[in-house]
Amino acid sequence: MKTVQMFTKINLQNGFRGAQVKTWDFYQHLLSHTKFKPHITFHPDSQWTDYIPWSKQQVKGEQYLLEDPDYYLLKGGNDWKLFSENYSLSDRAHIICPIVNYRVLNKNHYSYELLKKPAIRICPSPALTNDLKSAGMVNGPIYFIANGIDTKKAKNIAWENKQIELLIIANKNPEVGEKLATQIKNPKQIKLLTNLLPFDNFINEMAQAKFIIHCPQTIEAHYMPGLEGMLQGAINIMPNCVGNTFYVEDKEDAFLCRYQLEDIISTFERVYSLPPEKHYNITNKAIDKARRYSLSNEKIQWHHLLNQLQ
Repeated sequence: MKTVQMFTKINLQNGFRGAQVKTWDFYQHLLSHTKFKPHITFHPDSQWTDYIPWSKQQVKGEQYLLEDPDYYLLKGGNDWKLFSENYSLSDRAHIICPIVNYRVLNKNHYSYELLKKPAIRICPSPALTNDLKSAGMVNGPIYFIANGIDTKKAKNIAWENKQIELLIIANKNPEVGEKLATQIKNPKQIKLLTNLLPFDNFINEMAQAKFIIHCPQTIEAHYMPGLEGMLQGAINIMPNCVGNTFYVEDKEDAFLCRYQLEDIISTFERVYSLPPEKHYNITNKAIDKARRYSLSNEKIQWHHLLNQLQ
C-alpha cells in the first residue's frame, strides 16, 4: 500500500472556493484506489464551517504527519509553499502536484519558482498543459486531467418550471456583473450573484436558471461553474477565459464571446431571441457534454496515472 501525505489550508476569507473543493476530490480519488492510502493534515490556522466536506475533527483535531510517505500531494501554490514553511520536506521527496491556477506561469508569483522543483504535475486544461510544457523550465512530467463535476448534483428541472429567467454569476467580477444587470433590458427578471454561496445553494440557483451569464476571471485554468451550469440545463454565455474553451462547442452547447461588456450583452441578446426549439437542443447538448466531465471519469484518469506510479 503506497502512502500519500496531503496538506491544505482552509481559508474562508473569500469563501470556500473551487480549488479547495478539488482538494477533497483528489483525496477521494486516492482513497478509492486499492493500492494508495491518503492522509491529510490541515494547516493549524484552517477555518471551519458546516458546508465544507471535511469533518470538524479533521480540521481542528490533532495535527499528524506521516513520517516517511511514498508521495506527497501538494497543490502548486499555497499548499506546497505553506507545507514547506511549516514542516520538513526533503529535496528527495516524491511530489504529485496538481496545478489549479494560471498564476504558476507568472514570474513574479512565488509558485513560479516551484516549477523548478521535481514533481509530477497535473493540469486541468489542455491550454495550461501546453503552456507549461512550452515554458521549458518545468522539472518533471506534465499530465492533463480535466477537473470533473459531480453529475449526481443534476436537478433535472424542466425548462418551463425554472424560476430564474437570467442568472448573472459575478462573484469573481462583481463590477462587470453589476453593469450587465443594469444594462440588459430583456428579460425583466434578472438575478445577480456577487458573493460566494455554499456549494449546494449555488447549484440550486443555477438549476433554477434558464439563462446564465458567467463573469469569471479573465484567465482561469479551468472554469468549473460553466460545466455545472451546463449540467443543470441552462443556456450558458461565457467570456473566453482560456479555462472554458476546451469543453465548449461554441453555439452548440454554450456560447463564448470576448470579455468585453458589449460583446457579452450582444451575445446574450442574440441567444435570448432564438426560437424555443433551438433552446431545447442547446440545453440537451449541454447536459450531455457536462456529463462527460464527471468526477467518475476524472477518477478513472487519476487511477490510470497512479497505476503507473506503483
